[in-house]
Amino acid sequence: MAITTEKLSAAHKRNSLQNPERRRRRTRHRPNLLGGLGGWIWLAVIILPIYYVVITSVKNQAGFFGGNPLAPTLEPTLDNYAFVLEQGFTQYFMNSLIVTLGTVLPALVVSFMAAYAVVRGSGRFITWTNTLFLMGLAIPLHATIIPIYYMITRAQLYDTLLALILPSIAFAIPISVLILSNFLRNVPKELFESMRLDGCSEFSMMWRLALP
Repeated sequence: MAITTEKLSAAHKRNSLQNPERRRRRTRHRPNLLGGLGGWIWLAVIILPIYYVVITSVKNQAGFFGGNPLAPTLEPTLDNYAFVLEQGFTQYFMNSLIVTLGTVLPALVVSFMAAYAVVRGSGRFITWTNTLFLMGLAIPLHATIIPIYYMITRAQLYDTLLALILPSIAFAIPISVLILSNFLRNVPKELFESMRLDGCSEFSMMWRLALP
């Protein structure tokens, strides 16, 4: 009788261990209809504006105003693209590229080094510097338009690309320092200590460990 009871208890334990696995398998193979439907709806929401832009770009003016805006045209044309290129699109694109690279690269380098100093450094200077960056987040962009315009005109940078690059760098640094410093705090301190024992300086640890 004792042997039978032990066998029943063992079988009960085996079934209790297998039942959750069976439930997980059933849940894994059960299709998520609502999730799939929501995904297709969201895909349509994203694709519809792109489809509209592409279809409109190959229509002439009469076809755009005279028919259904979402219907594909039977007489596609590339005159719109030729007109844009003739109006100096290449120069505008190069200006945007210069402003983007001239803003992102310096802001990223300065913000990364500042975030590393905030996380790894200590002292009043580091604390005040971090506070200064946080105060930069509290200043609304629209409240600085007139002072920035005044400084740009006084520096004779009006109607130049630097007039866009320099303020963009200044406004990108505070939020970038905040994001990067929170990320660097998640890097284990043991990695820094092991590199320090190997003879690496703070500069080497910043570029060889923190940056990658």
